[in-house]
Order: sequence, then structure tokens, then C-alpha cells
Amino acid sequence: MEFTSVNKVFEEAFKKNWERPAISNYQGVTLKFGDVARRMEKLHIMFEECGLQRGDKVALCSRNQANWAVAFLATMTYGAVPVPLLHEFKSSNIHHLVNHSEAKILFVDDGSTDKTWDLIRRLHKWNPMFSGLSLSRNRGHQNALLAGLMTAKDRCDCTISMDADLQDDINAIDGMVDQYLEGCDIVYGVRSARDTDTFFKRFTAEGFYKFMELMGAEVVFNHADYRQVSARVLLEFADFREVNLFLRGIVPQIGYKWTTVTYERAERFAGESKYPLKKMLAFAADGITSFSVKFVHKDNHRCIAHPAHFH
Repeated sequence: MEFTSVNKVFEEAFKKNWERPAISNYQGVTLKFGDVARRMEKLHIMFEECGLQRGDKVALCSRNQANWAVAFLATMTYGAVPVPLLHEFKSSNIHHLVNHSEAKILFVDDGSTDKTWDLIRRLHKWNPMFSGLSLSRNRGHQNALLAGLMTAKDRCDCTISMDADLQDDINAIDGMVDQYLEGCDIVYGVRSARDTDTFFKRFTAEGFYKFMELMGAEVVFNHADYRQVSARVLLEFADFREVNLFLRGIVPQIGYKWTTVTYERAERFAGESKYPLKKMLAFAADGITSFSVKFVHKDNHRCIAHPAHFH
């Protein structure tokens, strides 16, 4: 398969649209694609003269304007890592971002049949901060998430897990990292509302959390799998041998200091959910039977319980 780099895509776009408007300042100057290309070239020359290397971080601190976009594109196409710092940030936030930009992004390909793995390989080739884990076949959401966490546990200070449908607000990451720096080993991302859900999804989801609480299971209300977990929690987590994975029920059992960060969940960015009603019900059943003993009772020497608890 022919590989097309991001820089090549930009180059072709600039050539094709050289005289067309590209970006503008509000009620101000408009830069054509050719203008943007020339300014990017000048910045590339400046980067080279300054000794900037591929993978180096470049902090971009500016008000919202066209030249900010030019600087971002120039940094990215040079092979450096742009770290956006808007003028509204406080000095403490800027310090926090600059000193915590060594993050890595690990994608888990759960036995996909499309071009997901090819895309992950392209991203890694373009920038090593992206890496991937390809499962031999489809193992299911919870197993895929577990595989990613166990791969990262010896390579990180902490991890933040999130689904790739872009519904989880990435701006909540700042709050999670702040809480981690304050000493919290686990930070749960909690939805502030369910306005984007259908009535059926909202009713069943909220009912599930309340039912889990009634059954004695320890879960965080309106939390799915968007969470920050420290490395030492992951090491403890590795000792769990639960067969029927329900991570949002396992993590609270590990202990350590924890807190929550609220966020608004967006609409799905693209594609369709791979979690039909049947899978959702099976997932809920695993959660209820794996973390509650209230369903276990004796009736004429028979037990009703989840088979995962009998070894």
C-alpha cells in the first residue's frame, strides 16, 4: 500500500489552492494558501538555524489569530511537537502543560477488519509519540482496554483511558492531571448530564447504576471507562484474576485515593456504535453478577451465581 505522509498531503493542498483564501483574522487580513506556505518556510529556516530537532517541543503562546495557525502548521510539518498555550492561560497552567508534554498515545486495535491498523502505523511513522497494539482477533471492549493498560503500566507514571469515538471531552484531561499531581491515584471522568443519549439509553443506564448500588457493588455513578489511573494502581490491578471483566467495578476495589472530574459528553464524531442492546445487556449482567453476592442463594442445595466465581 502506498504511504502518503501528512507533509505530502499539505504540500499538494497548498499547490492546488495557492491563490485561494486559507485562514483569516476576524475582520482583518486574509492569508491565501501561498501566503501560509511562504510563512511556514520562513519558520522552518528559523527552526533549523536555532538547532530545533525532530520531536522537540515548541510552546505556542499567542492570542487567537491567523499567525498562530501558521506557527502550529510550521511546527508540525517540521517534525516538532507544538504545545498550544492560549493567552487566557494562567502562568501555572502554562508551566503545567510545558512540563507534562512527554505524553504518549497508545491505540488498541481490537481485531478490526478495516484500515485502522494501517492508520496507526502511519501515525507512528510520522511521530513516535503515537504507538499501537494490535490484537490477534476481536476480544471485546473490556479486554482491549485491559490489554492497553497492561502494556502501558511499566512505561508510564499514569494513564488516561478513553474511547476513540471522541465523545469524551479531552479538556477534562487537564483536571485529571491536576488531581493526579495533588496526590490522587485514580480520577474518574463523570458525565455531568446525559442530554446526548436517547431516552431509552438514559433510562436504562441510570437504572443500571442505581441497581448496581442496590446490589452492593461499588461503582461510580455516570462513569464509564474515561479515567486516570496511576502506575502503582495498574501494578495492583495486574494481580486481579477476574474472568468476566467489568473494569468500572474492579478499579474501585483496588483502593487508593480517588476523586472525580465532571465533563459533558459529546455526540459520536463518526461511525456507529458496535455495542448493540444484546452486548449492553450481557455487559450489565457481568457487572451485576461479578460484583454482587446478593444473587447467590441456596435453594434445595442449588446455587444461582456467576460461574466465574467457582474454580
